[in-house]
Amino acid sequence: MNTIHGWRLGISVIAASLTVFLPLPVHAASKRASVPKKEKPSPADPEQLEKARATYKEAGRLYSVGKYADAEKEARAAAAFFERLVGKADPETLLARNRMAVALEQQAKYTESEKEHRGVLAIRTRVLGPEHRDTLISRNNLANVILAQGRHAEAEKEHRANLTIRQRVLGEDHPDTLQSRNNLGGLLAAQGLHAEAEKEYRRVLAAQQRDLGPNHPDTNRALWSLATLLQAQGKFDEAAAHFAQVARFFATAYGPEHPVALECRHNLACIHLSLEKFVEAETETREVATTMERIMGARHPKTLGARRALTQALTGQHKYAEAEKEIRDVLSLVEQVRGPEHPDTLAARGDLAIALASLSKFAEAEAIHRDTLAIRERMFGPNHPDTLRNRNNLAALLASMGKNAEAETNARTTIDARARSLEPGHPDALGTRRNLASSLAAQGKYAEAEKEGRAVLAASTKALGAEHPDTYRCRLALAV
Repeated sequence: MNTIHGWRLGISVIAASLTVFLPLPVHAASKRASVPKKEKPSPADPEQLEKARATYKEAGRLYSVGKYADAEKEARAAAAFFERLVGKADPETLLARNRMAVALEQQAKYTESEKEHRGVLAIRTRVLGPEHRDTLISRNNLANVILAQGRHAEAEKEHRANLTIRQRVLGEDHPDTLQSRNNLGGLLAAQGLHAEAEKEYRRVLAAQQRDLGPNHPDTNRALWSLATLLQAQGKFDEAAAHFAQVARFFATAYGPEHPVALECRHNLACIHLSLEKFVEAETETREVATTMERIMGARHPKTLGARRALTQALTGQHKYAEAEKEIRDVLSLVEQVRGPEHPDTLAARGDLAIALASLSKFAEAEAIHRDTLAIRERMFGPNHPDTLRNRNNLAALLASMGKNAEAETNARTTIDARARSLEPGHPDALGTRRNLASSLAAQGKYAEAEKEGRAVLAASTKALGAEHPDTYRCRLALAV
């Protein structure tokens, strides 16, 4: 890694799954909706109808154990069965199409998933009305697939509208209302609004612990959502404890290769990355990525997220050539799956820039950082966490290239923005302040650099502990 006058540059990475905050899809209402008589075709063959229901049930079982491609196949067959037997607008046809749509989403087939959700929503709105429970389920699931494509404003509008209706129609503690709160929390977290997101997550978790108990899948999913947020805030000890608890639950209940158990292992590996335990992180991410590729496929966002984390572990061990090769392969796949301006694609491009800088390919790295920063400012605004992370990394690169005045300007801009949204001891906030100290020292502003360095050391010791790698580096830099 690069250093300037004793200060190791604080480069920010997103060491997490490509699907970090966790929307909860709902596949069916608990009660069959009624359809007006004019929508019903003639009575169906009972034997064929039971066969369709068995196929639909099998799709649900396959989905629950993470076999999304198989679930899609079964749900598609069930939908075709039901449509032929009872018609396009029958609730069972729509339930099967809805299940197919969420299975498509889990395979990152977002365009097809969105099309199915919109089709189901249109029929439910027309037949059942805009406030029927099944209609609201469709709106919720549509908002989830919109969010998965990075369209935050559109997703927020849908989730907030859904939550308002569910609060009024179903009540504050109804499972569907809690689901809307959880999904709104994930959306807020994705936009960097951590305090608002944590409030939503903790409210959902408390209600599910009270109503369902600690050993229910929904309670553990809510705990997982909270843990991802704590991880993003740098609260690694609390996050790690929650990830381990959730991983144990799903591994015991459904097997060690259940997707949630694997993702929790991935999250724990990313905490190793944040704590610079790179050897442990490499071992864990290799195992998780290999298993995810076998179960979910090489192009699935979660597989690619695990491979991204692997490249970061390689970079941390100075295996730069291997890291560059790996991230270029990942980036190619992410661009194909997500598109050129999706947040996941921009994050992978940032990883490539960091690997290139480590190989002293500064011009290419700078071009990538500047391009992704411009896209993020246009798409998300100047104060979004991803935009600030990008600006921080550009500042670190500029400092390593000797462009210290520009590096200082970018570091100060990032510090001011992060001060409004992050705690003083958050690792990202401290990393940017280390970058500022390095730029000041490189310009001969030693007194100012020392003052900043001592303030960072005090904040790091308080927030992260005296033995944390970042705290150690602060002490070492001040001794140079």
